[in-house]
Amino acid sequence: MDGSIDCTISINNRLHGKIYIFKMPEGGMAAILTSANFTQKGLSYNHEWGVEISDPEIIANIEQSVRDNQEFSIPDLESLYLCRERLNEFLEVKPDSIKPVSIDLDLSKYLQPDRSIKIGKSATYWLKPIGVTGDPVTPDWPPFDAPIYPLHFHWNPRSVKFGDIMVCYGIGAGKVLSIYRVISAPQQINPDEYDEEWMERWSWFVDGENLTPNYGRVWSNHELYLSSLRNDFLDKFPEKLITGNSQSLGALNYKKDKFRLSPEFAQFILNQVHSLNNS
Repeated sequence: MDGSIDCTISINNRLHGKIYIFKMPEGGMAAILTSANFTQKGLSYNHEWGVEISDPEIIANIEQSVRDNQEFSIPDLESLYLCRERLNEFLEVKPDSIKPVSIDLDLSKYLQPDRSIKIGKSATYWLKPIGVTGDPVTPDWPPFDAPIYPLHFHWNPRSVKFGDIMVCYGIGAGKVLSIYRVISAPQQINPDEYDEEWMERWSWFVDGENLTPNYGRVWSNHELYLSSLRNDFLDKFPEKLITGNSQSLGALNYKKDKFRLSPEFAQFILNQVHSLNNS
């Protein structure tokens, strides 16, 4: 909220438990499920129970569950201060309401339901081809709806960092498959763990958090062809770039395992996929 830490407060008035999810730029992450409020008493003095979780897949499932069940969010300091101001005004009129009794104050009318995808200010956007010419992506492939998906590379993807956004595109299908957020540092499969021939060629990977699993489940039902998205984008923004320095998708012809997208074009794609994901 203050510019150095990306923070969102999500509210579900029917949920008593508290869920705190922490993600570090270098790739570490943890979640705490607890009865404790985020106060000095709650975390230090009261008798509370909680559990800390470090498994990325479990955390991704928890985070998705929070998103699916959240009623409102407080996305910035301005909204937080507005709620505090309304609360103070209410307590001045009805000071007895600080006692444990039912009160007729509903802060939700000052907030809007939040279904947006939160992306860090330092995120880089990448196009990540999936499949190869000899094994193209087809509608018969398993759906892209898993909460965590390993994104594989030929070489160590050193330029890919925690929090980056991967727009996954199907070779052969020509369509966007789903959108992922990088949640791990680059890793390499141990040669002793090569179960299939392709693993030797694609031994490097990062874990991706699926931001649009509903769309990924039915990607083949939609017409989000990458070439059409490029044309639509340039029709609206003829001076904008598609990649870091070009208006072309020609890098796909060089069979790169990733290449950088301009933030504007990536956001254009993400908005359309996100809209279908929530429909």
